[in-house]
Amino acid sequence: MDLAAALTPADLTAARHPVTVTLGEDQRGEIRAGREFLGKVLGDDRAVYGSTTGFGALVGYAGRDDLRDQADNTLAHLGAGQGPDLDPGLVRATLLVRARSLAQGASGVSPHVVDALIAMLGTTFAPAVPRYGSVGASGDLIPLGAAAQALRGRGHAYLNGVRMPAADALDRAGLRKLPLDGRDALALVNGTSLTTAALALATVEIRKAHRAAQDLTCLLVELLGCDPQFLDERLIARYAHPGAVTVAATMRAALTDTRETGTRPLQEPYSIRCSPQLLGAAEDALRYIGQVIAADLAGVSDNPLFFPGDDTVVHGGNFFGQPAAFAADLLTSVAAQTGNLVERQLDLLVDPHRNGGLPRCWPPARDSSTACRVSSSRRPR
Repeated sequence: MDLAAALTPADLTAARHPVTVTLGEDQRGEIRAGREFLGKVLGDDRAVYGSTTGFGALVGYAGRDDLRDQADNTLAHLGAGQGPDLDPGLVRATLLVRARSLAQGASGVSPHVVDALIAMLGTTFAPAVPRYGSVGASGDLIPLGAAAQALRGRGHAYLNGVRMPAADALDRAGLRKLPLDGRDALALVNGTSLTTAALALATVEIRKAHRAAQDLTCLLVELLGCDPQFLDERLIARYAHPGAVTVAATMRAALTDTRETGTRPLQEPYSIRCSPQLLGAAEDALRYIGQVIAADLAGVSDNPLFFPGDDTVVHGGNFFGQPAAFAADLLTSVAAQTGNLVERQLDLLVDPHRNGGLPRCWPPARDSSTACRVSSSRRPR
């Protein structure tokens, strides 16, 4: 995958394992230009957060004179993470997102930092990152701090799925310890790469569940012999929600040859009759979430940003994770409501009073003493 292009959730999924990541000369030139501009700005004695100043509430105080000491100062105060480690695959996806942000040249980062991330992604190396401690409103400082420390050979890391001291993992992977100055250290941690990666990977899995729910609903309609008029194209068009139109079209295509029994009630239970509306709302929500993820993966999540062409350093809040947080809350609702629909459908499937005489399980038990018996001669088609 090429860091010149915006990433996709599929790229993040692939990065859970060793991947080849490339960086073109144009992007390398932009990174070098940003770094050289940082040197000019510091030479002009201009204020740069995290380089000439302290961090957070200490912004009014001067930073360390030694830039390497400033890196230590940056990362040491972030070593407060707790709990079990995050999934190493998620951490690797996180560092791919970070590499893409830094590769855009607006962070004033050293080129060797991006190269180190690229090299790491080509191996099975993954920093050991504690699960608890992230505050997305200030960037994923603590988990990204743990990742940066592991890249420096401090703390712990995974190699081939085995947890060990980070220095040993780097050595066995053929990687060098990553040297950092204050700007490099802050650029590695001051963004929402973990939040974005976690949201993207979770959305991939919920997308699979959402499509499975559509397929299983069609299977239930076929098993019960339902009238599929609840998917009628004219009906759904009047509902006017794009997601419902898409879902209903997919389900109609799957039910082209369905056969009605003629014994079902005029109107099916909500778990069938309202499925295109519920799954359609989920589809619309997933599209919105996908837009948020795409913006996050295309953007630069850092502070400050450097614009050599304008001779300007701009301080702001591009580390703020609210878009992904809103999207994650919505994704939780999608997962819960999709699961609720499937649970109601399973209840319908095994209820002998509403399932048209289907057995409680299949294949039916042959021993009449067991609880699972066929209640009629009807068999699923």
